Amino acid sequence: MRLRLLAWRLGFGLAVLVLWEAAAGRVIDPFWFSSPLRIARHLIEWVREGTLFGHLLVTLRETFLGFLLGSVAGIAVGVALSRLEFVARVLDPFIVAANGIPRVALAPLFIIWFGIGELSKIVLASTLTFFLTFYGTFSGLRAVEPAYQEIARVMGASERQIFFKVSLPAAAPWIVSALKVGVPFSLIGAIIGEFMAASRGLGYMIQ
Repeated sequence: MRLRLLAWRLGFGLAVLVLWEAAAGRVIDPFWFSSPLRIARHLIEWVREGTLFGHLLVTLRETFLGFLLGSVAGIAVGVALSRLEFVARVLDPFIVAANGIPRVALAPLFIIWFGIGELSKIVLASTLTFFLTFYGTFSGLRAVEPAYQEIARVMGASERQIFFKVSLPAAAPWIVSALKVGVPFSLIGAIIGEFMAASRGLGYMIQ
């Protein structure tokens, strides 16, 4: 079953590449969207020159730190607001408004505030991850069945024990799903920041 699934995935990916290559230069203007073969030639050239890995390391570092910062902050705020219902209701419209701001629009501001170094890219990547992990944590904890918590209280469990042994395990699938989505979003944030203003990184290379 796994081999069959893998074969279908590889076949689908290969079909996409073939269609992409066929459309490049015909249906798609190569000025805006290059072809897979041209991209592969550039990658091989960068590997031979030895420049790819240095820039890749910078982007991966920004991605990791942005993901770490955004995830920790998102989970912490999600846990806090899930336990403070009135505060969550007060802050809800502000959080929704902040989440509605296009991240690309924030990139120039972060570059002005934090410079063209890695810090601005880390902050941008963290903002993309923060809201994903926040909503995943908050929604997961609020979705825990109250009956489970009441049973634990009847059995003499403290609030701390209820949180770590009942609420958090029940919300774990929500949090893990948010973290999985947060990884590529952090990478996107780092590359967007590098594309706008940087001297190193993958975004700088594809300018």
